[in-house]
Amino acid sequence: MPEPLEVRFAPLAQGTQELSLTGDSFLKLLRAFVDAVKYDPSNPPWGTTPDGEQFEKGYVAAAVATRDAVGEVASTVEEIANRTHEARIRFQHTQDEALENIGNSRRRT
Repeated sequence: MPEPLEVRFAPLAQGTQELSLTGDSFLKLLRAFVDAVKYDPSNPPWGTTPDGEQFEKGYVAAAVATRDAVGEVASTVEEIANRTHEARIRFQHTQDEALENIGNSRRRT
């Protein structure tokens, strides 16, 4: 007889919470990064000489790429947290329904 499949829901809930905290940490990092790299475009700290303008092109491109990458990580982690939460709900519903249908009262939490 096959061993019954039981999903433990508490670890899924804990994982969801930890993923949400990780996403929040990335958002804080993103805000700190944006604050650290902002400047007054009318008076950039590297000046307005040709060398300064060349530096600005590289600086802005790198800053924007980093900002976008950190934002994407934060969004991805939050999406994983949401999907983990949804999976836990579906697993629990499916298990509850199956246990009700077969009359098995064993269920792990």
